[in-house]
Amino acid sequence: MPPPRLSIKFSSLLMTVQGQGFTLQKLGGVSAYDIMLGLSGLSSQHPIIVRFAGGLIQPTIPKENIKRVADVATGTGAWLIDTAKELNNPTNTYHGFDISVASFPSEIPSDMGKISFLEHNALERFPIEFHGQFDLINIRMVVQAFKSAEVPKVISNLMEILRPGGFLQWGDLLWKDTESVPPNDDLEAVMKLGRKHMKFHGVTENLPALVESTMKELGMQDVVLTRKSADDAVPPLSVIEVDSACVPALLSALSKFLETHLISENQPIDSAVIEAKRAELSTRFNEAYANGYTLIWFFCVVVGRKPLE
Repeated sequence: MPPPRLSIKFSSLLMTVQGQGFTLQKLGGVSAYDIMLGLSGLSSQHPIIVRFAGGLIQPTIPKENIKRVADVATGTGAWLIDTAKELNNPTNTYHGFDISVASFPSEIPSDMGKISFLEHNALERFPIEFHGQFDLINIRMVVQAFKSAEVPKVISNLMEILRPGGFLQWGDLLWKDTESVPPNDDLEAVMKLGRKHMKFHGVTENLPALVESTMKELGMQDVVLTRKSADDAVPPLSVIEVDSACVPALLSALSKFLETHLISENQPIDSAVIEAKRAELSTRFNEAYANGYTLIWFFCVVVGRKPLE
């Protein structure tokens, strides 16, 4: 038994995630916020994700050449607005895209460039006025949004709106390597259900590697995948900080995980059975955390450059 550590009340954090209503794309009835997708634009988690990534913009991307920026699956626009602040150029333009307008900010800063938001599904080609326009496109935390077979289409659509020489930056959690430390059956039970859900719906546990290989196959240059632990964050993240960003969204998806499990086993969908099992798993999960067990997460960023024409 590991020594007890400071525990987190995930129930209150879970309400924060569920209250955002992200709907980037539904996959087997799962909305975007259900499984960490909403974290891309969730303001309270945004600073942690930025630290995990090592910054808003990867150091391999020259900032002095960035004039037009797009943020796909923008959510609340937190990344886009902070990037506008960091670049600090009032002549720059910034566009946030999401399949739903529900989380777009009601107030948009006007003193650090032109910032706008547009409803758009990344599985569809972008309007022609955006083709070849952007110096930098950011997309992050969409591991549950797209089936593996859809990733090439998404990247192709993003490449189409990059200018020649422009950069695509894709950040996501690495589900493949997430594990409980020390090993714990109650934590692993939830992760096992999540992985089963992903497999059933054609979602990869190793999205960063798929993004990297697809970028290369589609002709992007200087493609680099960087795998980051909490210790690699800038500044380094504590276990509690990482958990506060990842675990509530994981637990919010338990009902859908269990529904998928029943479907895959050809069992009837019984909401009462699902809720009882969800409550049991959540309780055991939180008890494991209170006793010092934890999940170790990894974050990856893939950067590629569109060839000069």
